[in-house]
Amino acid sequence: MIHIHSYRHITLCISVLLIGCSASNAGRENDEFAFTAEDIARFREWTSTVENDDGSTAPFYEEEKEQEEGVPFLKPLGPQMEPEDGVVDLSLLDAYGVLRSGTETQNDLYKVNNAFLNVRANPSITSESVARLVRGDTLQVIEFVDAAWARVLVSSLDREGYVAQRYIARIASDQNLQEEKEKFSGVYFVDFAFLNVRKEPDANSGKLGELAGQALVRPISMDDTWARVPFEGKEGYVAVQYLSPFLPAIVVRQDHYRLPILRFDLSDTEITDYLSTHIKRLQSEGMRFMTMRQLYDLLLQQEKQDVRLPPKSVILALTNGTTETVHAAANLLQKQGVLATFFPLLKDMGKSYITEQDVRMLLANGFDVQSGGWSGEDFRSLTNAQLSTEMLQSRHILEKFTNRMPVAIAYPSGGVNNRVANQAEDAGYLFGIGVASDMSFTREQLLRLPSILVQKTMSADSLMERLSNY
Repeated sequence: MIHIHSYRHITLCISVLLIGCSASNAGRENDEFAFTAEDIARFREWTSTVENDDGSTAPFYEEEKEQEEGVPFLKPLGPQMEPEDGVVDLSLLDAYGVLRSGTETQNDLYKVNNAFLNVRANPSITSESVARLVRGDTLQVIEFVDAAWARVLVSSLDREGYVAQRYIARIASDQNLQEEKEKFSGVYFVDFAFLNVRKEPDANSGKLGELAGQALVRPISMDDTWARVPFEGKEGYVAVQYLSPFLPAIVVRQDHYRLPILRFDLSDTEITDYLSTHIKRLQSEGMRFMTMRQLYDLLLQQEKQDVRLPPKSVILALTNGTTETVHAAANLLQKQGVLATFFPLLKDMGKSYITEQDVRMLLANGFDVQSGGWSGEDFRSLTNAQLSTEMLQSRHILEKFTNRMPVAIAYPSGGVNNRVANQAEDAGYLFGIGVASDMSFTREQLLRLPSILVQKTMSADSLMERLSNY
């Protein structure tokens, strides 16, 4: 057994190193911690051995081989922090990537809006099916062969084919909806079995040929009766009554959000006093409380139809906490009829802090529970290997306790940069919450959501002033 004073000594050493390394980087939120060779040498000297109960000494850590530069990865000699059984389900990585993608970056990408869709070798229902897609799958439209069929590229299968046009839809935002419609301005299709192309705008004029039913055409000019159209290198005339405007299905999807996320630290024993004050003020201003799970459900719904984030929505994010503060906060929220999302620190679950029973109590009372991380360490100070273990372990434990897949992680201390966000994505999280003064974000920022840290020194008036300024 290792003596308590040894732990304190090691903790002090690590603290000294962290303070020394972070001083020069004050105010640089997204920078990574960096240790000098001298710092690491001192660390190794201070922590090379610890004293056991019998007075003997033993190595405290073994250094992991081939780690990236930064904080030395300490490999405990005892039980490893690994998932107890199975592998974390990462089957939704691609689907989450679609939810986070902005419509402005989805050039010519369409989604399947039917339960399933056959990709065929040729534009005919009797043609061989070369692939089968399901609702929500994406594909790139190379061209519309006619009003019934589109030639497409299925990137996930790396092959081309043809699909029925009526079973796909273009995803657009409010900002680019008009631009998408303009692409098909002046395009018509033959809304009849066939359409004669004549030499002159006269029903008795000679025929140049025929346009097949569903054929697409962009008239050079048209009046109420006749349209002048290009035809086999020439120009001819067709009856306008047999033409209809062509526009593929477009689903408008919200891409920009104004949603304040208010972050309260439940490790503060006075949390219920100022939490109650802020909630009452928010309610008096007509704010709507929602959870991260409800935001997730909204994004899924927006993939199918044009629904919007309700105005004046707000999310309460309650991080960390002991059993006492979690129960106190939950009771307060219930009395005031408010929902919130709890982000427990999972390393301490089942010990002196929040328990598995607490988590189930929260879920039973309608609250949302997401990940607050494992150790509480600022993720920016960890190596990639440590980050991966942190995120996968916390996700695995929470999924086991809640019987549902976590969708969000609140970065400890709000610490996030591109590397941390990428690791959160690889670990299967849709959302990641940092700390920033902004309250607006796009889909492409879902892994770096801003949140406001509300402390007891912030009055309700000050908070409302900040909310009204955005």
